[in-house]
Amino acid sequence: MTKVELYKSRVFVTIIHLCALGQFAYGLYYSSFEIQRSYKLKTSLNRRLVPESLPQKIKLLSYWSLIIQALYYIVSLVNDFVGTNELTPKKPPAVRRFKDWLMATLAFPVAINVGVTFWTLYAIDRELVFPKVLDPVFPSNKPSS
Repeated sequence: MTKVELYKSRVFVTIIHLCALGQFAYGLYYSSFEIQRSYKLKTSLNRRLVPESLPQKIKLLSYWSLIIQALYYIVSLVNDFVGTNELTPKKPPAVRRFKDWLMATLAFPVAINVGVTFWTLYAIDRELVFPKVLDPVFPSNKPSS
């Protein structure tokens, strides 16, 4: 099987969509249940920097992006099972049209906006978007020494 045939395989596409959904679903789970700011941040002023409740999180575009991406991959999985992934189907099913609409109007533009804005501000001044006092709250890929 060549690389092109692999990418066109329904099983491969379904596995990719399932992995992506798992990643975004875990992100929502982690954001809701695993971030415990109270004991990791020493001062109460720093504790306010981490949104804890849903009304606080819902104000953030990055949280909306996470929800939209998870929704997109749910729709993609449904499309994998009942729709079609052909490049140009003659009459695409409703789930395929909704998936394409969701990607073009919400999923891609919001994700690009969040990513570009975050990394641009991070490159200019890290303290604007991710202060160093929050390092104990969020996991890092740095090896411990």
